[in-house]
Amino acid sequence: MSSLRDVAHLAGVSLSTVSRVINSSAFVKPQTARRVEEAIKKLNYKPNLMASGLKSKSSRLIGVVIPTLSLPTFVSLIQNVSEYCHKFDYEVVLGQHHDNPEEELKIVDGFVRRNVDGLLLSLACDESRVLDFLHSSDVTTVIFDRAIKDSPLNSVVLNNHLAGRLAGDHLAGLGHKRIACISGPTSVRLSRERLKGFVDALTDNGIDLSQRNVEEGDFGYEAGYHRAFEIFANADENYPTAVWAQNDMMALGVIRCLHELGLKVPRDVSVMGMDNNFLTEITSPKLTTIEQPLCKMAEQAFDFFRTAKTMPHRQKVFTFEPKLIVRESTMPPANA
Repeated sequence: MSSLRDVAHLAGVSLSTVSRVINSSAFVKPQTARRVEEAIKKLNYKPNLMASGLKSKSSRLIGVVIPTLSLPTFVSLIQNVSEYCHKFDYEVVLGQHHDNPEEELKIVDGFVRRNVDGLLLSLACDESRVLDFLHSSDVTTVIFDRAIKDSPLNSVVLNNHLAGRLAGDHLAGLGHKRIACISGPTSVRLSRERLKGFVDALTDNGIDLSQRNVEEGDFGYEAGYHRAFEIFANADENYPTAVWAQNDMMALGVIRCLHELGLKVPRDVSVMGMDNNFLTEITSPKLTTIEQPLCKMAEQAFDFFRTAKTMPHRQKVFTFEPKLIVRESTMPPANA
């Protein structure tokens, strides 16, 4: 990463001149300012937005970068992290990357230049470009929920393979044989881990998950609706009697689709989700789901920030266990 001194050397001016250009001082000749600006552009220098005299002090800011606020899971995450931040006199600054790696890098770069004390990041995808950038930064960073294998950064994650197993074992245990799954985006590791656990559980119960009954979604309500339509609209009488959607919002979209197709939940088709967000208990029927302990996960993530200066510099991964929550949307198939 280029420094102020590098810019000054390339432009052939003093450090103070570079500083005056950056701060739009009127006391710099136009031709000199152009040389400095050209050097800044060539070196891709990005000045810290905090005054240099404040660099040694805490900004009391925690940057949180998530996919979107349209999903209740991330709303709950923000609420929980904010509570811990306020308790210890920190403030949260928020960015949404919408699964776009370029936007993710732009947001993180901006937060680092604002001299945040820590970053809590749910990655855009497994090919995220931000990890190398963060590894060279001295900002304490915690990867939350969407981590990648062998990440050099601290991570707080769920045992997603077990989540898939819990879902598969529950539906198989009820007697379902024809089962469908709507996954999250396969570009995200946790979606593949959940699907692998689901398939493993079904296989252990002697059930083959047909590829035609597996659809990829994006964790959104509309994706659940449309992917379910692709599975059920043209199905014969041997349609699936159970569906696991890899989050609650897609599960609610599945229920809407089934209702429009004249299929009752759970009498005709059992539906279950994942996350245990606040909608699961107010929808009809109440949704069977897999719970993530978001409050405890947020607490652990914030604990990384508070103890960063006293902890040895090594990667740590905290893995939390999911829990099956059985409600009204699942039951044995009618012909069981």
